[in-house]
Order: sequence, then structure tokens, then C-alpha cells
Amino acid sequence: MSKTINALALTFGLLASGSLVTANAQGANPASAQNNQATSVGATVKQDLADWRQAGFDEQTYRALSQDVYGKAYQQRYAEYQRLRQLHSQAQN
Repeated sequence: MSKTINALALTFGLLASGSLVTANAQGANPASAQNNQATSVGATVKQDLADWRQAGFDEQTYRALSQDVYGKAYQQRYAEYQRLRQLHSQAQN
């Protein structure tokens, strides 16, 4: 029984190491991919905040306008924000 378990452990170990070698040979580095994704998400969030502010939603203005989200001033700024987001989303793809 012990020999069978050792053989299975060895087999799984070899399979796992083989898949890692294959992944690295193909350029798939999980840590690198995760780091790139985090950088991409961070850049997206920063661009989103820049678009929000460029549309006219600084902190004080947002507090004042958010009391009436159906008002013309809020709707115009929000439409501008959506336009900017769409523009930057297309540029990233």
C-alpha cells in the first residue's frame, strides 16, 4: 500500500512539474499575469476618476448636485462622464 501511495505521489509530482515547465515555456507566468492585471485595473480606476473630474464632478459639486440626480446640471455632467468613459474604454481595447 505504501509503495502504491508513493508511486501516485511521484506520478502527480511529475505531472505537476511538467505542466509548470510547459506553462513557463509558453510564456504563461501566473505571477506576471496577475501583476499586469493589477496594473491594468489600477490604470483603469485612475482614468475613471480623471474622467469623473473632467466631467465636472469634483467632491463639492457632486455633493451639491447629488441632491437632485434628475436635474439638468447633474444629467449633463453625467452624460459627459459616460461619453468620456466610452471614449477611453474604446482606446484601451
